[in-house]
Amino acid sequence: MKLKQIILTIVTILSLNILFNTNVSADTLNYQENKKEQTKLNNTQQLNVQAALDYVNQWWDKRNPNYEKWDPNDCMNYVSQILKAGGIKETIPTTIQTSGIDTNKNYWYSKKQGNNIFTESSTWINVEDFHTFWSKTKKVITPDKLNIMKDIEVGDVVQLQKKSGGRYYHAMFVVKKDSETVYLTGHTNDREALDIRKIQGDNFRVIKFSNI
Repeated sequence: MKLKQIILTIVTILSLNILFNTNVSADTLNYQENKKEQTKLNNTQQLNVQAALDYVNQWWDKRNPNYEKWDPNDCMNYVSQILKAGGIKETIPTTIQTSGIDTNKNYWYSKKQGNNIFTESSTWINVEDFHTFWSKTKKVITPDKLNIMKDIEVGDVVQLQKKSGGRYYHAMFVVKKDSETVYLTGHTNDREALDIRKIQGDNFRVIKFSNI
């Protein structure tokens, strides 16, 4: 009788162990699958350049009340708005905090919660965090490999770093390109179409959103 009880106990423990391990594996697979699907989505999203440029035309020197104002550091916020207007889909958590900045770098979004109450991800408004999020799925061209006229197209995001090094501190969006140069829009110092050649003393990092 005791032997049967021991065997039954062992079988029960083994069964629970197998079930537990199976569940862990399933959870892991689900997480990986969801991450894979999000990566696939971000990779396949195409920017509607004209819709993005229409947004620039309307808001380059104004502030959209549907988004929080981050002056005097509104540059990344503005560029994120342009991308959303151009059809780039936000990555939003299932549960959104009621206000403030969401520091989880796995999301990219901005949500108006009420009258002058907003929640946005740090990846939406912060230059380095934006890079952290999008570099997982978008091509990034670093300053040492960048050929401005060859590599930059309308629809791309350009981030600036002082030539002395350090963090990237500013972001702009490419609105025009001709045979000689490219032109950028940006907030903080509001610019509709700034010739990139007028930017002195900075390195450029490019995050590719153009469809070329």
